Amino acid sequence: MGNRKRVEEQLRIYSMQFKQAVNVFGKQRQALSGKVGGMKDDVAIALQLGIYYSSREGLYA
Repeated sequence: MGNRKRVEEQLRIYSMQFKQAVNVFGKQRQALSGKVGGMKDDVAIALQLGIYYSSREGLYA
């Protein structure tokens, strides 16, 4: 599989995932994830981190 296709596939499923609280005293949880149905999200997370850190000028002194 080509790199571009792999990135497109992972970004297509990368989204907010919500989990209901186990009981009334628990909290509803949310997270960014692409692990749906056994899919992988490593490339999407690496891209997200790269964009986040490349936009912060203070990190490149």
